[in-house]
Amino acid sequence: MDDTEKLILSCIGALVVVLVGAMICYVFKHIAEKRLDQVILRSKLSISGDIDTIHRIGCPGIMLTVKCEGKRAAKLAKTEFSVSLTKDDLAAFEHGFQFPLGQSDNPALPAARLHIQLIPLSNPTNDDGFVLERDDVARFHFPIAVPPLPIFLRAPSEDVQVTAIFFDGSSQILQNGLRVQEMLREAIDVYSSLPMQLKSQLTMSVTVSAERLPDAGNMIGTLNPNDVTFTESQQPIIEAEFTRERMERCLSILDEIWNHWSTSKTLQYVVIPSQKIDLDNPHTAMGATFSIGVTSPTHNIGLVDLLVVFSILGQSAAAARSIDPNGAKEFSVQSRITTSYTSAQASAMLRQIALSPPGTA
Repeated sequence: MDDTEKLILSCIGALVVVLVGAMICYVFKHIAEKRLDQVILRSKLSISGDIDTIHRIGCPGIMLTVKCEGKRAAKLAKTEFSVSLTKDDLAAFEHGFQFPLGQSDNPALPAARLHIQLIPLSNPTNDDGFVLERDDVARFHFPIAVPPLPIFLRAPSEDVQVTAIFFDGSSQILQNGLRVQEMLREAIDVYSSLPMQLKSQLTMSVTVSAERLPDAGNMIGTLNPNDVTFTESQQPIIEAEFTRERMERCLSILDEIWNHWSTSKTLQYVVIPSQKIDLDNPHTAMGATFSIGVTSPTHNIGLVDLLVVFSILGQSAAAARSIDPNGAKEFSVQSRITTSYTSAQASAMLRQIALSPPGTA
């Protein structure tokens, strides 16, 4: 190969390198420009049970924090929790409104969904909602006192979603799955024994996939004539009349656990049921007794007594969390005590108690 051929090959090689480099730069520039043109949101869920929120909204719940991390502003109209509906759930809505919603049985179409709009904790920036520039943050609240909450807890975890809805009607899923469901259960475990009364109006909607549009003329602008029931029963299934002696025994157990926590800063207790308990069916615990103590069992109590002890303990712990650790030397706790529980309430409370296996020494 002579010098001329070498020179030609070198020039061709250099040209190829330049062209490949230019193509790579173009691709990266295109990707970067496309990314800059996208709305980039980051979100975080946390339990919201501070005194100001409870006073404003009426109950604890889940706080959603949304942050814009892109150059393009996020024009956020609202945020919502949504969950898929079973046929029974949908039938409950149809019974309440006396109107067939027409969800198709075609498995290729999306399932019916319930949407609950979150309550803004931040002040909207305009009449349409929030315009979040880069690093701007907006916060929202999902109250646990919403009647359809059981649907979120019993649905498959992958069907539970937290979504941002933009001004143009488009949407972006912010959170979904087991993490959202576990956060809801944790909030219920901590705060379910507190008295709650929503002070804010909630907006709920149901979306269905129908093969033909139903005539909803008679339903628009009217209230549902029948109740919509989201649980099998709201009647107490576990209840007892308490004597003063019985309550004093519960309070003495509580004092032992609380005093140990106050000195060691560790919540420690042992609870051993006399039989295996199905947490999804608290009826299985109605005839059980529970051995309870701080480091070893020192008392034997029944189911209602156990729920009373941990109800007061939960309220005390929640009150302690709301106290500024740098500014309070002492505080008092006002507890609400009930001795009757629905199946859902009993199940939620049993889940927050660390039960040892039956027969544990």
